[in-house]
Amino acid sequence: LLKRPWNEYYPAWGYWNNVLINVAGFVPLGFFLYGYLALTLRVQRAALIATLIGMILSLTMETLQAFLPTRDSGITDVITNTMGTALGFASCHITSILSDGLAESRYATVRYLAGLFTARVQGQDAAPESVCSEV
Repeated sequence: LLKRPWNEYYPAWGYWNNVLINVAGFVPLGFFLYGYLALTLRVQRAALIATLIGMILSLTMETLQAFLPTRDSGITDVITNTMGTALGFASCHITSILSDGLAESRYATVRYLAGLFTARVQGQDAAPESVCSEV
């Protein structure tokens, strides 16, 4: 149950491929969960909550995999999945910073897309700043 990282490591491309897949698989979770918590629910410490939810989900999945005969469970997967969740919320945070500046663009399509990642509602500010102030 949950192998130690130093017992899981092997110096081959397959190991690093699994690490990249685990990180990339949880980026969307972190991105959308942070966006939902910060933009829709206006939760304080949305980044911390999103990362903790990603870690708990990963730990649950890895614990359940220990009971499947064809799967291995390990702490490395929990760490990399949690890193993917954190990378996802960071990318949402950066996107909201960039979108805040674009929300004043003279192009309607750019304003609309930027508005998806900012706190603006129908041309009026719902909050004084974008999601970036929530971190």
